[in-house]
Amino acid sequence: MVLEFLGDSLLRLIKYSRYKGLELNKVREICKYILTGLDYLHRELGIIHTDLKPENILLVSTIDPSKDPIRSGLTPILERPEGSINGGSTSTMTIVEKKLKRRAKRAVANISIRRASMGGIELPKPERCLDGIDMRCKVVDFGNACRANKQFAEEIQTRQYRAPEVILRAGYSFSVDMWSFACTAFELATGDMLFAPKSGQGFCEDEDHLALMMELIGKMPRKIAIGGAQSKDYFDRHGDLKRIRRLKFWSLDRLLVDKYRFSETDAREFAEFLVPLLDFTPEKRPTAQQCLQHPWLSLRNSTRDETKNKSNVEKVDVGMSKLEIKVGK
Repeated sequence: MVLEFLGDSLLRLIKYSRYKGLELNKVREICKYILTGLDYLHRELGIIHTDLKPENILLVSTIDPSKDPIRSGLTPILERPEGSINGGSTSTMTIVEKKLKRRAKRAVANISIRRASMGGIELPKPERCLDGIDMRCKVVDFGNACRANKQFAEEIQTRQYRAPEVILRAGYSFSVDMWSFACTAFELATGDMLFAPKSGQGFCEDEDHLALMMELIGKMPRKIAIGGAQSKDYFDRHGDLKRIRRLKFWSLDRLLVDKYRFSETDAREFAEFLVPLLDFTPEKRPTAQQCLQHPWLSLRNSTRDETKNKSNVEKVDVGMSKLEIKVGK
């Protein structure tokens, strides 16, 4: 099989940003590409991806230009090492492992030397600049995809990106991809998963997941809560969770402000984009085509981006001043 050469996943990009979240302008840019892909899948092909998440969205090139054979100018064909027999996979692996070990030892030694020379002071790590990275991306991995009129699995989607109707076994359509898209967009902007459920004493992971959803979005409509084949496992006849009775409500915009230090304006605008995609009623969620027309995608600079850039400069200045004081002593 010959496949198109693509770069790193969005999960890799999130890790590269040290889980601090990307600048909102970068998030907007990425969202446009994802939505364009989903719009084509849904409207033109009638396909539900069913497993949209950062791992399944690839940049068109690598984050590190030296690892991209096109941008680096290096040949993508590896030369066979001397002494290898019939491709010499074992020999090749041995050589690679030795090189990696030597490189790791040098890196550790260099860090120790730098720390010793600075008297144990570590400079704060500045946030990595993403300006040179091509944010164009493509949706991949259609191993679990299905046609809207020919579904073959009830349990779909990776846990953290799973829509409520899938948990409740209430049927699904294109709107499950839109729920996953909202979770992905939040993760790009903050570095954290929107929902990370865990089982606890007396309740399962599914019930905790539903509770987390309601704490963020509000109480689930009774019709939705009791309308699935699995609803009786989690809800009573009034539409209340059976085992998790106390919920701590925290709206999305307040979460962005209080926990992730978004400005009031950025939080409100981003929440206005995401909240409709997280509607408990699948039919009310906007389509990918409708999302592409949302005004949030047309915004330019954001207060948070400017604040982050200023903060990076201040962190470096503080680190350098500490270093000067130590050297002066």
